[in-house]
Amino acid sequence: MKFALSNIRNLSVFSPLIISIMIISLSGCGGGGGENSSATGISPYEVEIQTAIDQFSSSITRKSRTDVMSQIDSNLKYYQQDSSSPTGFTLKGYNDFNQNLVVFFNNYASISFKIQNLAIQGNGSVSTVRGNLSCHYANSKESKQINETIELRMEKFSVWGITELYKYDQHLGIAGTAFPPAN
Repeated sequence: MKFALSNIRNLSVFSPLIISIMIISLSGCGGGGGENSSATGISPYEVEIQTAIDQFSSSITRKSRTDVMSQIDSNLKYYQQDSSSPTGFTLKGYNDFNQNLVVFFNNYASISFKIQNLAIQGNGSVSTVRGNLSCHYANSKESKQINETIELRMEKFSVWGITELYKYDQHLGIAGTAFPPAN
């Protein structure tokens, strides 16, 4: 017992140091990930955007024009592929996108649409989303496929909405998208 008591007395000199180190190590760095992050490393707004993109994709696959258009901002800038234009695209708007979607849904019975491998940049109210668009569509006469890197600009008002839609070209930047096909 004498040995144990003498060791405890010797440790009492170091006790404040040991206790301080233990408190610091247990408390961590004192900061969380901030407003735009979560424990998984994905910010809450990125989760919201991923959900919006999934809903957009699902709405197209289901051919629900109303659901698709509810995710498109009324001031949409839509860069439609146009080989006759010097830029390779024609800048169009909400009504043009809506009309092309009507034609597309009417002409093809089967549609499979996905935007995958998303890269999201921005903040909690304005973001740019780049991903791989894959759209397979068919009717009784033909089967077609669109594969392109697409970029969407999105803004959050009460919910996330698409304000710009175009094909991304690493050399040109903005290029005309083939989606939705106009014929």
